[in-house]
Order: sequence, then C-alpha cells, then structure tokens
Amino acid sequence: MLNEMTKTSVEEPNTTSSLLNNASKIGGIYEMTYQACKITTNDFRVNEVGGLPQTAYLLATPTGDSHDSNDSSDDVPTVLLRVTGTADLPDEQELQFLRENVARTTTPGISTYTHPVDTHTQAEMQRTAYTADILGTFYTDTDGTLAFGNDVQSIYAAGDYTVYKPSVETLARIASYPRHPDRDDGVRLGRVRYNSAEHTPIPDEATVNVDVTDFTGSKTGLFGMTRTGKSNAVKIIAAATAEHAASTNATVGQLLFDPSGEYANANQQDQRALGELDTNHVTIYRWNTATSGSRHSLKLNFFDEDTIRPVWGMIKSILTRDADYVRSFKQANVIGPETRQQNYSAYTRARWCRSALYATLIKAGFNAPTGTLSTPQVRGKLVEFIENETGENFNTTQNGNPRLDADNIVTFWETIAGNSDYVDSIKDDMIDADLEAVLDMLTASRGSGYRLLQPLQVFHDPVRGSDFAAKIYNDLEAGQIVIVDVSTGPQEAIQYVSERILRRTLEENISTFRNGETCANIQVYLEEAHRFLGREYIETNEDDPYVRLAREGSKYHIGLIYATQQVSSVDHQILSETANWIVTHLNNTEETKTLSKHYEFDAFDRLTRQAQDKGFARMITDSGRYIVPLQVDLFDESRATRLERLLVD
Repeated sequence: MLNEMTKTSVEEPNTTSSLLNNASKIGGIYEMTYQACKITTNDFRVNEVGGLPQTAYLLATPTGDSHDSNDSSDDVPTVLLRVTGTADLPDEQELQFLRENVARTTTPGISTYTHPVDTHTQAEMQRTAYTADILGTFYTDTDGTLAFGNDVQSIYAAGDYTVYKPSVETLARIASYPRHPDRDDGVRLGRVRYNSAEHTPIPDEATVNVDVTDFTGSKTGLFGMTRTGKSNAVKIIAAATAEHAASTNATVGQLLFDPSGEYANANQQDQRALGELDTNHVTIYRWNTATSGSRHSLKLNFFDEDTIRPVWGMIKSILTRDADYVRSFKQANVIGPETRQQNYSAYTRARWCRSALYATLIKAGFNAPTGTLSTPQVRGKLVEFIENETGENFNTTQNGNPRLDADNIVTFWETIAGNSDYVDSIKDDMIDADLEAVLDMLTASRGSGYRLLQPLQVFHDPVRGSDFAAKIYNDLEAGQIVIVDVSTGPQEAIQYVSERILRRTLEENISTFRNGETCANIQVYLEEAHRFLGREYIETNEDDPYVRLAREGSKYHIGLIYATQQVSSVDHQILSETANWIVTHLNNTEETKTLSKHYEFDAFDRLTRQAQDKGFARMITDSGRYIVPLQVDLFDESRATRLERLLVD
C-alpha cells in the first residue's frame, strides 16, 4: 500500500540479514549493471524515510522466488548502493505532462497539497527514480562473519531486487565497517552526514568508528580550505590515537607542529585545546617560556657554533631598518666554509666575523655561557698589542690564538675597531668589508648599532648542552603528546627548530631499526604540507627531513598526518602512498580534479566544492572499503574530559 512503510525485523547480529533490521523499504530496481542501477520509488516513501540525499547509502537484496525478503532466516547477499542522482522512468514523458498540467492548473494561494486530479493520477505523478552506484556486496563468510567485496558476483533480473534505507544502527555498521561500533576497539571520529542542507540531522548514534591502527605508521592526508575543520580533525585523530593507546596499553608518541598556536592554546574557534588537557601525557615546547612541569623552552644558545645558521637568519630577519650600516652588517659572512680545507682564507675571516658578532651580542645584553666562546686565529703581535692597550692577559691555545670569553671578547674586538690602521699594519686587510660591518654594529659608530639586536634576547638560552630535540624524542618514545608551538618567532628559527626535531626523530628510529630492535611508534602532524611535499621541493631537497619522513617514515614506524589546501601541489608519489584521506571543502576544480584521481572522490566532486560547513568531510581509511561522508566530532569539553580520564587511569 502507498501509505504503509515496510520494515524488516531480524535478530541475527552478524549476518547480512541483520543489516536489514528495522530497515525501511523504499522501492525496487528496474535497471542494473555491474557498476550502477536505477531505483523506482515514490514521493510518499521518500518522505517517510526523511528524504534520499545524494551520496546516501541504500541496501538492495534479490527477492525473487528463491529469495524471500520476509524470511529472516534466509541470509542472502546484500548490495550496498550510494545515491548519485535522479533518473527518468520509462514513462517519464507522460509523467512530466501530468505534473506540468497540475502545476499549471493548481489554484494559487492554497497551502495544502491538493490537485484537481483523481487519486490514481496523483499516485502516478508521485513516482520517481534515482540513480545509484554499486559499492559492493555484504555477504556471510564461511566462518559465519560479515564480509564485504567491492563488486557483485552476479546480477538478477532488475525487478528481482528490493531496495531499503538502512536503520541508524545499520548505518553505523556500514560507516564503520569493518569495525563494529559496539563490539570492538574502534574509536569514534564522528557521525554520518550526507548533505549540507541537513535540516533533519542524522542521529548521533550513526557513529563513524575507525581502526586507529590504520593511522599509526601510515600517511594520512587532511585536505581542505582554511577554517573548514582541518585543525579540529587533527585534534580528534590525536585524541582517538591517545584513547586507543590508553585502552590497549600501547605506546604511541604524537608530535604536533603548531604554526597557529591552536593546539597548545585555547582559542575562540574551538572549545578545547590539546595543550589544556589536565594530564602529564601532554608536553608543550615554545619560545617564550621557562621550563616548568609540562612546559619546555625552545630557546637557542646564540653562542653555540652548531646554531650559527638559524641564529644568523634570525638576526637578519629582525633587522628591518633601512640604513647603509645595517645592510652591510646583514651581508657579512659569519658562517663561511665548514672546514679550513675548503677555503682557508674564507674560513678564517668568517670566524673573525663570528667572534665579533658574539661580542656584539654580549654588548646587546645577551647572557653568554661560561668558558671560551671563540679562539680567532690572529698573529701573536696583535694579541700583545691588545694586552698592552687594555691591560688584559689573554690565555692562548697551543697555536697562540687568544681564548675569548664573556669577560674579554668585547674588549678584544673594540680595541681592534679603534685601532684599524695599526691592525692592518700587522695583518694587511684583516679588517675587510665584512668585519668592518660587524665592528660598526659592535661600536654603534654609525647608528643604534648593537641595540637593534636586543629584542632577540627572548629567543636566547645561555645553557650549554640543552638539546630540546633529544628531550622531545624521549617524550615521544614514552608515548607523550608533544606540541611544538611555533606560532611566534622568526621564520628562520621556526624552520631550524622543526628540522632539528624531525632529523633527531628519524635518526633515532633509523638507528633502532638497523640494530634489529623495535622502533618507537610515532605520529607526526604537519600543517601547510604543500610547502614541504611539493614535487619541486622534493626533487631539490632529497635529504630534507620532511622529504625523508614522507618517503621513509612508515618503514621506521613513523606515521605522517599532513594537512594542506593544495592537493595538486603534493607530489603524486606521496599522494599514491597516502593510506587515509579526510577531505573537507575545496574551492576549485583544479584541486577536486586531482582528488578525483584517487578512490571514488569523483562522486563527491561537486559536494566538495559547494559544501563549506565546518567538519563536514569525506573519508576513506586504510581498512575502509568505500568513502564515508561524515560530520567530524568537535573536540569539546566532553571529549577532552573522557581523554583525560583514560590517560590518568
């Protein structure tokens, strides 16, 4: 009957028949191939089931003489369909004539749905059809468990299939397959969502659970525009990973680089930050902080030879004053060759400039570490001259080079700056353009000089041997969530810090792997990934830690979760090796075209471009068999509290 909804009722929990439990019959199939089909139904049934959105899941079973849909003991293969659009019925032309005639003759202003036609004609007018892709077949395996194959073994006469809209409970099973939402270790990421105009939301019980082991040690791509929920998805994945590890007694370290400070700090966009979790399983590293409890410093020792490149980059980035002496200072070579053998003269001169730079930093108020800061290679006559001029008595190396420390390095170089003619008479052209530029900054002879460097003191830590990269790896090895807050600071310093941490992480796990031992399970989260995973970048930076992480990380149990709004810029090999895909809104066809080359994302092409709702995503995981449309949960107070309880226990 037109006004009766047929619902199945079966009890078997692990068979294909159980998928039809409380399912609503909506119609049948009248045309079918191995890839797609056409479904006949009517407005009444569509309205009773709450509508049939594009991308909605449906189930179809053969219901001929050998397959009775009312027999709950008959466990038949069940075909999984996904609605793709509308179709014309065989008599569509006649139906269109009827509908147009009614639309033309319906009295304006009447709010009720009435037509000047008889009941039979009205019922005929309400007939409609949909197209659907065939995603595969659920069947009962030989061991009695529910199995799925991504095709159909055979097709029967089209009229032999009945189509159902699954219940909320079955929808959860479909969206979470092969996990069971109630009886295994799957972790919830969100709930099923088909469309943007969701005026009647799918119940929250239609959960989307994932197998967290799909993510650990694998590549996961998060694709979407800014402010469409990528960062919240990162929090949910990180929380799900931590929940799984806590409930299974596994150890998984998670490293999040935080370019916006949204993981370490609370913000208006999200309800909670990972850094706010009340647990000792979360540690935060940032610039402007003193090491205390779970907060650690990322400061650099500006006098450490190993950090001269990032330090010099930071200094140049902060000097924006347009003055000749500032430009000359920034052009000075304080780095030089790594060894004397490469270029003896350039090596020596660069170390003169570097030593003078250390003097300039001390004069600017930087606290220097104890001990020798530099041993510039100069002639003994020059050392004697400075000792006579200043009354200093320099300790020297075996080669006669002065040992300069925080107490005498400024005096040494100021004396040279004040006696340039005599210095050049001892060593012709010692004070070249580079050294002269550094000495001008030291003496402030042409402007503010060294005072321009004072703002950089907040990034300096004089403690020798403090290796934040080593500390971070130890935290990861212990299963911590480590947030590296790089939302402030010069770009040169941010790049140095990130690369140093990644290199140390890779080196430690590679060393463990080569020793035949089990590597620590580590997950790395990378924002703005197109900057590091683009084809041109990868081809020219093969030894870059980001490139090595993307190419080799999984071999050493290091998973990569990367986020970008530019799918097309990511190297095609990285995309082809990405196991898990979560896609929110992309705003142009170039990106969705690239996306459509993978899995079945072409079926969601228009929706991906149009729907801008935060957290509305399309997902496929390593163990998943088809794309699942979902609303990713908000990392809110309840989710944070649940995670805190698990981590504390």
